[in-house]
Order: sequence, then structure tokens, then C-alpha cells
Amino acid sequence: MDAIARDIRYALRQLGRSPGFAVVAVITIALGIAATTAAYGTITVALARHVAVREIDRVVGLWSFDRSNGRSGVVVSPADFVAWRDRQRSFEGLAAQRLAGVNLAGVDQPARVSAAFVSASYFDVMGTQPIIGRGFTADENEPGRATVAILSNRLWSSRFASRAGVVGQTLLVNGRSTTIVGVMPVDDFSQEIVLPLTIDPTASSYQQRALRVAARLKPGVTPEMAQTEMTGIASQLEGELPETHSGWGITTRPYRVEFIAPGEEVVLALLGLAALLVLMIGCANVAGLLLARGTARGQEMLIRSALGASRGRLIRQTLAEGVVLASAGALLGVVLAFEGLRLLVTYAFPEGVPAYAAGHSFLNGGLLAFTVGATMCTAVFFALIPAFHAAPGDAGALAGGVRTTSPRSSQRLRSVFIAGEVAGTIVLLAVATLFLRTAVNLRRVDPGFDTRNLLLMKVALPDTQDGVAPNAARFFERVVERVKASPGVVSAGAAQRVPVEGNRLNPNRNMVIEGRPTANGETRVVDDVAVTSGYLETMRLRLREGRLLTSSDGADAPLVAVISETTATRYWGRNSPIGAHLRLGDEPSSGAWRTVVGVVGDVRNDDIDTPPPPNVYLPAAQRPAGEMTFMVRVTDAPLSHVDAARSAVAAEDQNLPVFNLRSMDQLLAEDLRGTTVLSFMTTTFAALALLLATVGIYGMVAYNVAQRTREIALRIAVGARTHHVMRHVLGRGLTAVVAGMAIGLVVAVGVSRVLKIVLYGVSPGDPSTYAVVTLILLGAAMLACVVPAQRILRLNTVAALRHE
Repeated sequence: MDAIARDIRYALRQLGRSPGFAVVAVITIALGIAATTAAYGTITVALARHVAVREIDRVVGLWSFDRSNGRSGVVVSPADFVAWRDRQRSFEGLAAQRLAGVNLAGVDQPARVSAAFVSASYFDVMGTQPIIGRGFTADENEPGRATVAILSNRLWSSRFASRAGVVGQTLLVNGRSTTIVGVMPVDDFSQEIVLPLTIDPTASSYQQRALRVAARLKPGVTPEMAQTEMTGIASQLEGELPETHSGWGITTRPYRVEFIAPGEEVVLALLGLAALLVLMIGCANVAGLLLARGTARGQEMLIRSALGASRGRLIRQTLAEGVVLASAGALLGVVLAFEGLRLLVTYAFPEGVPAYAAGHSFLNGGLLAFTVGATMCTAVFFALIPAFHAAPGDAGALAGGVRTTSPRSSQRLRSVFIAGEVAGTIVLLAVATLFLRTAVNLRRVDPGFDTRNLLLMKVALPDTQDGVAPNAARFFERVVERVKASPGVVSAGAAQRVPVEGNRLNPNRNMVIEGRPTANGETRVVDDVAVTSGYLETMRLRLREGRLLTSSDGADAPLVAVISETTATRYWGRNSPIGAHLRLGDEPSSGAWRTVVGVVGDVRNDDIDTPPPPNVYLPAAQRPAGEMTFMVRVTDAPLSHVDAARSAVAAEDQNLPVFNLRSMDQLLAEDLRGTTVLSFMTTTFAALALLLATVGIYGMVAYNVAQRTREIALRIAVGARTHHVMRHVLGRGLTAVVAGMAIGLVVAVGVSRVLKIVLYGVSPGDPSTYAVVTLILLGAAMLACVVPAQRILRLNTVAALRHE
């Protein structure tokens, strides 16, 4: 330990004699450590959404599979859940969950909170239990039972001050008295309140799909074995119930991926690799500096060796300097990473991440352990290799005096470092450019409606024992009329769901067309949206044929529907659907048919990069919904009309919470947030890599020029022209750059093909992308080579010849 302490003290003294070198090295390491730590922290935060699931590798998600349309992740109907649960033998249990929002009262001010309606088996399947109180019993999932609730730890803390006596207390959930029976652990639930999912085993509706289903595998059962059994169950149901199950299968997939959006695994892996590349480029830079420093300290090493220092002792001394540099860089890097990660997570996950709720710090033990490990690996990488090169093997070399030029092996190694830096930078620049172009292309996508000057707000009525309140449609119509009367409002309407706000878990229905039975294996699935009069006009949807919905399409009027272009094309082809009769799968088969009265343009109802689904718009008076989103078109800034919109709701019911107030521009920005964050991070990493690579190239060329000052001066003295000298210097400097660019372009093309799933509007092999990337790096390399070359040309020849 005394020897190590002496090594560290000596390393500090040596670095103190070269403050410029020390500062550059520390900053270079800090940037690499910060990038790697921030990327690791971002990945940890993204994956922390499933930390509460015990033995998650034994849990799978079960989904309906619409084979005819290739949709493998369709939400499940309650009847299917019951059928699967009763027939399967591969799982210890099945659990169902439906996400929604509920009105909460009885504590502080009324509020709208997120809720998860779950089956009683949910807690066993997920391997989690309340820390206070109990879970749900099976009979509490039956219709008509007394209502109970379990609080998330966040809601317990914010609304009940973490009081232990909260169990047994009552509150109002959607206007109904509800007893609190438990509290979930911290970091365990993303929704704010957990309620029993009402499941009626006698219900025969297979069409109303809204459940997410999970199952825990029995010991010894593999996911492949479970998939085989569920495929058999799907075949059984298809044979027994051809009208509702023809063309439908069952998909099983690891539950871990349920928390990861499509392509997110690729993105997270990319972030980790990009940060690692930045760190490696920084390491290569510092290693090159240490190699040059080792050559300059050749006399010192020879003297030490002559006095009896072993090769290992000299390597240890050089390694000590590397550890000191790495530790200082790591400290600075952690500060940069912590601040960057905090800002990034706040922007990328505005709704919060359960694993980081309740005041948990991003700077946790796992992150610090990763940083320490990365620091040690960094020190070994950039210090040990130069140490082996710097340690002399023959003390007799003292007789030859001081070496003023680097050994060829050292020069080759620095060239390898530069080629590696350039290759990594090319890859990062290519990926960043592709994501930037993706972000630009997504912003240019036509969502199908006029997004300007639109204010959105949500209002939800309390459910009754029979579901939606009977006067719900009339209530929403009255609010629409009040909003229309406000100054500055052009038009207004309300819808059950609005564009872009949807997601892959949207409920969907089968559709039956009069006189056109489905062929074997065919399914007709649509996304239905209940809307008030004025909504389609407010959206300014393009009317392709027929008419829009009006206030005359009331509850007592003939049933009607307006469909989208995709619906018309997919199910009617070139024929006009106007006047055709249809019925949604959850509507009584003996009831009246709906008449198609209009066709409107497509709207991207899900994410902006998702193709428009087949939509069916229904009058809210004929299909009441308890929760609606108001869309208000105004003449000026949408958010300036928030108070007027709130007043319109309060005039009808002052106890109803108004929530999710935002402009359409904000909603679109939220939808693109993931792509924006990704393009920002990859661009930042690419810019860091380009900066470090440029500095590395400059350092290599400047050092070579400095070592060859006498040679270059001699060339000038005997008549070499300026362009000859420049060509000579640039040729030597750019050789490693060109080699690295060639390698980097090949690797970049391969990496980009893997990213195809997350790109939009740009090909992974787009030649213009690689041309731009090549020009950027080549320009930076030329600049890095020209500056030191011009500096030597400005020197006095006589003085340069005397240079040592």
C-alpha cells in the first residue's frame, strides 16, 4: 500500500508539471464517462418500469391475434379471458388488467386519477402484494359486489400523508363510496389507484376488446410450450364459435417486452453502444497522448531502468497516472451525467417512472457501481497499452542519448487509435443523421386534420351501476354549446378518443356488414369513436362522400355512422359505401342496422408514424360514453381559452374535474418526444465523437510535425515548395483517417439496417446520408491536419534546424 501511495503521489506531481495535458485528458475522460453513465442511467430508467414483477422471465403476455390483418397484439375481450383461463394448463394463473381514469373525491379537491382495474389473480401472477392491508378476493371481481380499492404508494403519500390507518377509510370513486383495503409498495404501480375488474363469466360478448392479459408459467413449462397450447385453444374456439373467432388466434410473448415499445430494445441497445463508442474514442485519445508523453519521457524511463526498476514497476507507475486521470475524469463525468440524466428523464418521462418515485435519486448504487467499473476499465485501456510501450527493456540504451522520434511501433499504434476513432465517429454520425432525418420526416407527416389553434380538455362523468349515465350524451352536448358561445371560439366538439392520443392498446370491435358474410378466416376490425355534432367539422376532416353527423342524429333517430377512407377502401373496395348497413360486434345481433351516411378522410388515430386505422364515427347520442375529450378551435393561442373552457364545464357540474388541458401542438410534441430525445442523444454523442476525433487527429499530426521539425525544415532549406510539404504532412495524417472512414462506413451500413424498424421516411442505406457524413468528417480531419502543418511552415528555417 505504501508503494501504491508513492506511485499516486508521484503521478500527481508529474501531472502537475504538465497541466495542459492533465486538463485535456481529464475533460476527454469526463465526456466519455458522462456519456456512458447517462446512457446507462437512461436505459435503467426505461427498463425500471417492470421492476415490481417477480421472476419476470416466467411471466408472459397473452394477446388476441387478428391473422387476416396481421395484428398480433390486439387487446382481449372479457369472455376470451374467461375461456382461456378455464381451458389452459400451462400457467399457474391468468390475470387481466384494464387501464382507465376515474374521478376521485372525498379527499382534498376532486381530481381525475389513473386507475388499473385488475382481476384478483393479478397480485399472485405479478408476484406483488400490498404492504398494508390486502389484495382483492375473487368474489370482488363479480358484478354488483361492494367496491374496494388499493392505493398506489404515490397516492397514499400525496393524498393521505402516508397514514398507516388509511385501510378501512372510504372515498368516492366515480361517485360511489369505495373502501380502501390496501396500499401498494413503493415503485410498484404506475397507476394511482387499483380497483377490481368486473368480470361476468356468463357474458357472451367476445367483441368488446379492452383487456391486457398476463400469465405466470408453471415450473418446467417454456414459453414455446405455452404458445403451442394457446394455439390449440384458439383453434378450439375457432371451431366452436366461427362467427366470432374465425381468423383469430392467440399470441404469447415475454412480459418484459410489454413495457418496451416496438423498436425500443434496439434503441436502448443503440444508446448503450453509442455511449460506449464515445468512451472508447476518448480512451483512444488519451492513450495517444500517453504514448507521445511516454516517448518524451524516454530518458526518465531509461534512467529508472538503469537504477534497477523492473519492467513491471515502470508499468505500475504509468498505470498510476492513468488511474489518477481516470478518477478525476470520472468525478467530473458523474456530475455532468447526473445533471444531464435528470433533465433528460424529466423531459422523456414527464408522467414519471415508478422506480424513481418517492424522491429516489438517479444517482443510485447501481449507477455508481457502473461508473466505477467503467472508470477502472478506462484506466486500464488507455494507460496499460502505452505503459507497455513506454517501459524500456534495455538500460544500455542510455549510451545512445535521448530518442527524439517515436518508435515505429508507437507511431503505428497511434495510427490504429486514430483509425478506430474515425470509424466510431462515422458510425455515430451516420446513425445521428438518420434519426435527425426521421424526426424531420415525422414532423412533416399529414395527420389528416388541421392541427392549428386547437385546445383539448377531458371530462369524465361518474359511472352508474349500469355503466354510462343515461344523460351523458346530453351533458356533453350542453357543454359543447356553452364552449361555442365563448369569445374567440370558432367551433367545438367532443370525442371518445382524439387523434394521435391513441396507442396500440386502443379497444377495437368486429364489424358486421349486412348481406356480406365474412369468408373463412376473414375478420373485419374497426376502431369506433363516439363523437358529438360539430366534432368532425372542428377537426376539418375532408368529406369524401355523403354527409357529416349532425345534432339531428339523436338517440331516437335512425342509427347512422360515418366511416373513414381506409374503412371504405378495405371493406367496400371501389364501391360506394353510402347507404350500406353495418353493425358493430358488441351491438345486439337482433337490433337495427346502422346506415353509412358519409365518408371522411383518414386520421392517424394512433402514433403519428402509424398508418391510419379503419375508423367508424358514431353519434355520441346513439352510443354514449362516460369520458370525452373536447376539441375547441379558436382564433388565437389555444391555452388562453382554458379558463373559459373550465367555466363551461363548471356551469353544468362544478364538482367534475377537468384534466389533460393542452393544445394539439403539445399533444403532437408529446407523441414525437421519444424520437426527439433519441435524435438529441445520438446527435450529442456524434458531436462529442467528432470533437474528440478531431482533437485526436490534430494531436497526432501536431505531435508528428513537432518530432519531424528538423526534417521538414531541412526539406524546405533544400528547395521543397510549400504545397509539397503540405501534401507530405496531409498524406501521412490522412492515411489513418481514410482507413478509419472506410471501416466506419461498412460498419455504419450494417448498423443502420438493424435500425430500420425505428426509422421513418429514410432508407438505412440512403447514399446522401453517408455522403454528408463523409464530407463532415473529412472536412474536420483536413482542418485538424492543416493547422499544425501551417504552423511549421511559419517557423524560421534556421531556428527549426536547431530544434530538438
